[in-house]
Amino acid sequence: MPYLTADGTAVALGPWELETAADEWRGLGTYLPDWDYNTTLRIRRGARIDLATFAAQTRIAPGTPLRWSLSWRSVDTYVSGAMPPVPVDASDDRTLEAELRGEQVGGRIELYCRVVLGERHDGPVGAASDPGSILFEDRTTLTLVGEAARFPVAVIDFHAAGYDKDASFVVDVPEDLATPVHGGLLLLVNERDRALVGAIERRRVGRDADPLLQQLEEDTAVAVLRSAVERSDELRAEQADATVGAALRELGRQVHGGLKRLSALRSESPARFHTALVGEARRLGLGRQLS
Repeated sequence: MPYLTADGTAVALGPWELETAADEWRGLGTYLPDWDYNTTLRIRRGARIDLATFAAQTRIAPGTPLRWSLSWRSVDTYVSGAMPPVPVDASDDRTLEAELRGEQVGGRIELYCRVVLGERHDGPVGAASDPGSILFEDRTTLTLVGEAARFPVAVIDFHAAGYDKDASFVVDVPEDLATPVHGGLLLLVNERDRALVGAIERRRVGRDADPLLQQLEEDTAVAVLRSAVERSDELRAEQADATVGAALRELGRQVHGGLKRLSALRSESPARFHTALVGEARRLGLGRQLS
């Protein structure tokens, strides 16, 4: 961008559906209370394009190849994935399907349904030209809540575990970067912090998020990001999919200037480094957002 895009009058999308254990389909909704990271989610939705309206809104020449794109991003583990693009076919309704493996998603995920330009397009001023240009986007947020949702959470006796009894939580990032990201990253919460434990329990049964959870989310992201900076040298090498290393590496790719910039700040100014971590966490949509 900047280029012209289409809206909901040109693209018709059905509701997301989820395949059940009985090989039936039901509405997906935005909240799954019994998910765990051993579960693979099969989802689908119907899709159709009014090509005449789409062309008018985007100024894309009729007959220009377009593609459906389904992708997702885990807000909590920073792991993302996508299905192979599907050619747009105006002759009938299209069913778009995707599989989300449990070890790659968790907590809160964002589902993206897009229409993208399939090849180079030389059109009038205002029209997209580069392959992959996003001409339409629909985003759905899905919260996966259960015993293994987000980072696995354990409420423990901090004093007995050797942690400071007055601390509220700690994020345990394993030393072995090849550890699976789910079951590897662990959020430990002090049972003495009854307000925080109560907020977590209310979230698990589907109630609105508490400001305490927003702060916990932000502080957790900062802790994981700090770990990525501290281990940036190791993360220069490729990491196996769905591992702690892959999650930290992907997180580093999403921050402004990458881990190199944050590493430099860490050496130059601890105060600026900390504020940069908080700012990056918030720009990723985690924690409190300033108006």
